[in-house]
Amino acid sequence: MVRAQGTDDRDPPLLIRARRHRLGKHLGPTRDDRHRGAGGGAWRAQDRCAWDARRDARRRTREGETRDGDRARCARRGTIEHAPLARRAGGAAHRRPERCAAAASGRRERPRRPPLPARRTRAGGAMGSSLRGRLPRSSWARQLTILAMLSPVLLLLLAPARAAALSYTPCPSGAGFSCASLAVPLDRSGATGGTVSLSIQRKLGDAAASRDAVLALAGGPGQAMLPLAPYIAEVVSPALSGASTGRDLLLFDQRGTGSSSPLVCPALSSQGEISKAHSGAELIQRCARQIGPARGSYTTRESVEDIEAVRQAAGYEKLVLYGTSYGTKVALEYAARYPQHVESLVLDSTEMPEGPEPFHVSTFKAMGPVLRELCAPRACARVSSNPLRELARLVEELSVRPQRGKVFDGRGRRTNVTVTSRELFYLLLAGDLNPAIRPQLPAAVHAALGHDVAPLARLIALVGVHPAAEPSGDIDFTLFVDTSCEETPFPWQRSASEATRAVEAEAALNSLPSSDFYPFDPESGLFDQTIPLCVSWPDASPAPPPAGALPNVPTLILSGGQDLRTPTEDARRVAGRIPDAQLVQVPYTGHSVIGSDLSGCAKAAIAAFFAGSAVQACPPAVNRFPPSALPPRSVSSIAAIGGVG
Repeated sequence: MVRAQGTDDRDPPLLIRARRHRLGKHLGPTRDDRHRGAGGGAWRAQDRCAWDARRDARRRTREGETRDGDRARCARRGTIEHAPLARRAGGAAHRRPERCAAAASGRRERPRRPPLPARRTRAGGAMGSSLRGRLPRSSWARQLTILAMLSPVLLLLLAPARAAALSYTPCPSGAGFSCASLAVPLDRSGATGGTVSLSIQRKLGDAAASRDAVLALAGGPGQAMLPLAPYIAEVVSPALSGASTGRDLLLFDQRGTGSSSPLVCPALSSQGEISKAHSGAELIQRCARQIGPARGSYTTRESVEDIEAVRQAAGYEKLVLYGTSYGTKVALEYAARYPQHVESLVLDSTEMPEGPEPFHVSTFKAMGPVLRELCAPRACARVSSNPLRELARLVEELSVRPQRGKVFDGRGRRTNVTVTSRELFYLLLAGDLNPAIRPQLPAAVHAALGHDVAPLARLIALVGVHPAAEPSGDIDFTLFVDTSCEETPFPWQRSASEATRAVEAEAALNSLPSSDFYPFDPESGLFDQTIPLCVSWPDASPAPPPAGALPNVPTLILSGGQDLRTPTEDARRVAGRIPDAQLVQVPYTGHSVIGSDLSGCAKAAIAAFFAGSAVQACPPAVNRFPPSALPPRSVSSIAAIGGVG
């Protein structure tokens, strides 16, 4: 309680007042009483009257006395009524200072029963509730009142700090979006100071003052979301429509991406240096030093807390989380951490909550189903009777002896391209994002087995194959490396040296059966560059906690039948952890289903999901990119076109 200097509106000390009550007599003014009397006029004659009246009234009330003496005494003191300070605002516990007023008006107060003796416990100590029988009622009532008044303040002090409300302004890009920013701690553990400014955009739905919002999460890690705002608004439009059910759309660039305090590492600022990263540990270590201890603050766990801060600041009760690729991992971790704030989940190209698996075994196991869908029904019959087996044969040959093919570029210049099993692996993954690449692969593999490697060499040159861990141009590579190295569950101790990590990774790889990597071999488990990159990365954060239980909320999972990065089998495993989750496999579709589905099945599933209708499986579809025929080996082998020449 804050009070002016020289004043003291407290009652006499608790123990002294209790002793007075037990002895049944007045002990005279205490030092506190005398201090009050000299407190710069804080206690005047009427104050002393009220104090004495309250003291004497308690005694006489127990003895059944009337209030006549009070009237006379107060009249002699020159005052009838006293209402000191605002603390006498009301309530039964604060009415006794007004006994003089009651005496003047002739009102009679109901006599109070004498306090009951304190009940003792078997140990001899008074029980907490029986203290009211030992202390004057004014004491315990005042303590309870003060506690009641302070409780909301204490709760506010002890509760987690809420984010400040967002202040929106129209976005320069228009399209109905409003822009805002929110500063959040860089490191919520407090080990590293500073803040991150999150760039946020909002598009209002049809419902007035909606309490729920759709929050979209981009992939990567390292992809910015705000450049995709108009596209996302179109995709989730069924969730925004409806005067009573429409939600708002809430987007933000995750920390370190786009315009949300982008993470800077000069060592990885050029594509030339990036291409050398897999062979230079010094480059990765230099990048880690440039970022400093803050490199441990760009994890999924921190992104989850950013989402919660944005939700609080934006004032929404629940979120519909719509994630793609890595965004599904963030969405699932938020759902496990804050299930009470999740309305539903839409997961496109789902990553395992505890992933990614460092050797990508699920990717190798998905190659068979992906090729079977591509070649069904008998679409590859004129090329190969078993494309998967032919792929395994070529991998074995290339592992022993790589081949070289001649390629001519658009200007007619000839270049030589080396074809290895590593490039073949990258070429397979490139088909996730380009539906025109993979249909050419069965014929190119068959030709290479017949000593014609030119078709494969042309594909490799056309795609410009890069390591699987190297993201596309719309993903920040620095943040990709940082997040991947900090939280991928690698098969080594985080505190181990670079040499020890390499030994432990090789031992873990050798412990897996060869069948896990078919049609490739176990050595191919290191083709993904995450392990070669991160073996030199000094961790700055603790290991991620185990994945939490997922809530029972409406969930739609979309999976592409041609997706090797996040295979359908992983989507099924996630669906098995969420009761009543609906899984829709979209045929002939690669990674990022909504963006690559040409059949319209995925959009129909989203519309049905938000309408509360049953989501239907995709109908039989026609492959718009069928497998290519065998390439000709010479001009003479090309059949003449009738009527020409």
